[in-house]
Amino acid sequence: MNKESQQEDSKASKIKEIAKFISFLFDGSVLCIPILLSVFFAEKGEIIKKLPSFSVFFIFLILIPYSFILYLYKRKKIHDLYMLKRKERIIPLIFINLSVIAGFLILLFMQSTRLFSTIYMIYLIVLVVLSIITIFWKISFHTSYVTIFSIVFVTIYGKWALFTIILIPLMIWARVELKRHTWAQTISGVIITGLISIAVLHLKGFNIPIRNLLK
Repeated sequence: MNKESQQEDSKASKIKEIAKFISFLFDGSVLCIPILLSVFFAEKGEIIKKLPSFSVFFIFLILIPYSFILYLYKRKKIHDLYMLKRKERIIPLIFINLSVIAGFLILLFMQSTRLFSTIYMIYLIVLVVLSIITIFWKISFHTSYVTIFSIVFVTIYGKWALFTIILIPLMIWARVELKRHTWAQTISGVIITGLISIAVLHLKGFNIPIRNLLK
């Protein structure tokens, strides 16, 4: 191998590492935390009154699902934590859907605050839709969750959170660069999630005036 080939291989390796870093740093399991904290502090009311909704969100949408994935990985039921093989996603997704649905029913029973219930509803509907698609096609959950992250932050913080939109094309590039998904699979995750998120926010009375954001 000549020096030029070595340099090209080294460059390609560095690009792959950058793509892996982006995929890890902005994975759904990581982004759930800042989303939950942002909703908690943005929601009006006393802290003690928000804790039950916070707890349900954390337990049923974060703790139980990702603990189950870790359990399957340790038991060697799945080959990796990202479940790269589409068929390996089916059983975990069934369990995760049940967990998230249970959490949503509890939030309804508790008469949770509007912002908490709205964001949770977005996660629930997106999860169900993407899970059904996964039976037939390997759509990207990474690009889906980073889309939720950006939309939630823009909804809460307005124009100050517009920079989060950059994360969406970055994640699309990273997943394609790593050959985890095709362009169609990554972009579809963004479009479907974006439409669901905006529809739910509008339904619940959270309008995002785009022209005001750009002022």
